[in-house]
Amino acid sequence: MRKLIIRKKYVLIVVPIILVLAFVAYVILINIAARSLDKYTEITFINPTQALVFWKSEKEALGYVKYGTSKWKIRKTELQTSSEKGLIHVVLLANVPLEGIYIKKYTEGENIFIFHKINTIKYIEESTND
Repeated sequence: MRKLIIRKKYVLIVVPIILVLAFVAYVILINIAARSLDKYTEITFINPTQALVFWKSEKEALGYVKYGTSKWKIRKTELQTSSEKGLIHVVLLANVPLEGIYIKKYTEGENIFIFHKINTIKYIEESTND
């Protein structure tokens, strides 16, 4: 009887630990997969205050960018320029301050456990040596 009680306690401790570790591994793996697509991101400035953000997603979806002037205040949203779902997304950001902004790229329907990378975009004028 005593062995049975010890085994029950052991199971009540080990099973939740295994479940938590499995969940953590799942979150890590989906974030690694999501970050692997970051190499397909490009930011192009049209002029010092307007930028185009391009990125690729795993599945056809609509994309949008959340942005703000602080890493901790990313609250504004800009939808992609096309209303059609696709693998490639383009968002036009107008009125970008000269100090730059912080952005996060999203696609509709993606996993809620993805921690989006925060990118800083700032216009840097290239000088030409004449």
